[in-house]
Amino acid sequence: MKPTGRIIKVVFALILVGPLSIGSNPDYTVNYTVSVIQHLTNVVESGVPKFVFIELGLQYYFQSDILDKVLAVPELANATKYVLNCDLRVASLVNLPSRVTQLLVHGNPEACFNLLFKCLRMFDASTRVMVFTLGFMKVLFESILNELNFYNVIYVDVESGEMFQGDVTAELPEPKVLYRRSPFRHLGRVLHLLHWLFPTFLTNNPVLMCVCGCERFDLHKANNGEKTILFSTIVLMFFMTSAYESKLMSLIASRPSSRRIRTLQDLAESKMKIKDHSVFALDIPLLANSLVNATESVDEWDKVHAYMTTKSIADFNLQLFYDPSQKINHYSILEEMLLMFVPGYVLAYRSPLVEVLEHTQAVFVETGFWQYWHNCDLRFLRSHYNVSFTESNEILHFQDLLLAWIIVALGLTAKRQQLIVTNDSSSSMELPLSKLFAPTGAHNDLE
Repeated sequence: MKPTGRIIKVVFALILVGPLSIGSNPDYTVNYTVSVIQHLTNVVESGVPKFVFIELGLQYYFQSDILDKVLAVPELANATKYVLNCDLRVASLVNLPSRVTQLLVHGNPEACFNLLFKCLRMFDASTRVMVFTLGFMKVLFESILNELNFYNVIYVDVESGEMFQGDVTAELPEPKVLYRRSPFRHLGRVLHLLHWLFPTFLTNNPVLMCVCGCERFDLHKANNGEKTILFSTIVLMFFMTSAYESKLMSLIASRPSSRRIRTLQDLAESKMKIKDHSVFALDIPLLANSLVNATESVDEWDKVHAYMTTKSIADFNLQLFYDPSQKINHYSILEEMLLMFVPGYVLAYRSPLVEVLEHTQAVFVETGFWQYWHNCDLRFLRSHYNVSFTESNEILHFQDLLLAWIIVALGLTAKRQQLIVTNDSSSSMELPLSKLFAPTGAHNDLE
């Protein structure tokens, strides 16, 4: 390729990276947001489009009313909208749908950081999110959204109306490609550019060749660079598929001999004896012939009987009787519950502290402190009993393939040396005969 052609292609490559940002105004941001909402309303696959607006406020910095202007647009009057602010409560989030078309957040997350985390946790990770904020506040939003594994997130500067990532800004793309193509993700463009600059470097498709085994051109006749890349990837895929194939086959071969018990009816039909650890005298006709008295403690189950106990004890014992080698639980909690009760303490008869402690206990339960303390106890007991749920040596890591990579590297190095020696030998064999053998007249002169 001529140098001029290379320069032209490099110029086009720089254009592909994306235009630099230019100034914008709040009205443009509002109109653009409305266009995005209208586009998502038209392309929704099923159900009614739902949009959630969360206004956090920007006090102490400046005032901005982007979401207020968006909500006031007449074109969105028929759209289903949920509007939240920092005064929301956990109880008010119950009726929110987990799958929404788009989630729009505006403001400073410092005002209600914990409450915002609980609110966003209710939505699916694939939800389209548009965040209107300032550059230095993006770290706070990222700490929440990354923790919750949101991956369709767009950050818009409320001052300039541009997308930004760190110190780099870019113009907002067309609404129809906003969540499909980001100017900050250049991997696809770089790969396309490399294929454009070097169209004959890879004659085979790497994915189709290494994963599916579809060979477009003979790999043995390809260039050395393609052989090095594709042969190494084929070896990697071979090791990975071999490792996980044996694991899948073992899971298929060692399936349980009996069906899983999920309900009380299934438990009664299994004819399994049930030991009662509960403190309540329950009259259950369905299980009357299966109940026996329990003599051991609550954490000494024999892996033969079923046990009737409280949910807190069952949750902990379920982890104690987990077999990490077989990846199975020896016990499972039934989906049906026998009864529900409010936890409490036994006090002296007609104690003057009953009313005070009753109110305190209700506050602890309703605010979630009771459940939080219960979870803390579970973590302490796990560390005390050294409960382990995973076996790290049964997980295939990239470091486990280090020996395979060393062997591949040695093989490729030896192959390269062989090619060099072969080329040198072929070059020496191509010398003209006049330089290897002197003519007859020359020998006569020497003689």
